[in-house]
Amino acid sequence: MEEEFSEVEWMMALESVSAAIENMILAAWSRGIGSVWIGVPELMEDAFNEVLKPPPGTRLVAVVAFGYPAVPVSPRGRRPLEEVVKRI
Repeated sequence: MEEEFSEVEWMMALESVSAAIENMILAAWSRGIGSVWIGVPELMEDAFNEVLKPPPGTRLVAVVAFGYPAVPVSPRGRRPLEEVVKRI
């Protein structure tokens, strides 16, 4: 659980979880599966724990929902690079 780790170790663990979630979302999207990253468990930890009952010694920090879009989705247009990048 969190008490067993220093603040830096806990931050690094959260960064690792975030990177893993991003990779899962990108992999799912490449297969036509939509997703949503829900960070609310951090704000409502007791309520989520009551329903999901995470194993002892663990802590729920995010939920990711996956599913197929109800309607076809196509990529949005992108702005030219010159509009979003500033060279200094």
